[in-house]
Amino acid sequence: MATLRLYGPFFWNKPFGQNAFMPGEEHSWFIGDFTDGSLVFEASAHASRESFQQGLMVTGLFVDYARTGGPVLNFVVRNIGPTAVFHYSVFATGTAF
Repeated sequence: MATLRLYGPFFWNKPFGQNAFMPGEEHSWFIGDFTDGSLVFEASAHASRESFQQGLMVTGLFVDYARTGGPVLNFVVRNIGPTAVFHYSVFATGTAF
């Protein structure tokens, strides 16, 4: 039987005095090291809804392994909405069989 594990939330907040996450911009993420036996991973990003319409997309998800330790997730969060995002959260899930 498969076991689903939820990791997060991990947060991005607009740094004081800097721009928000503008439409078309991308943020690179890496999360890990997962040492609990998870084999299949997914990631999702969720805007904090300051504007009427916001959209985030996770792209380029890949898993990186080193000689020791567990896997690390690498992915990009892209703002695909029409408005700036001031805060968002990221969740990762891992499935172990």
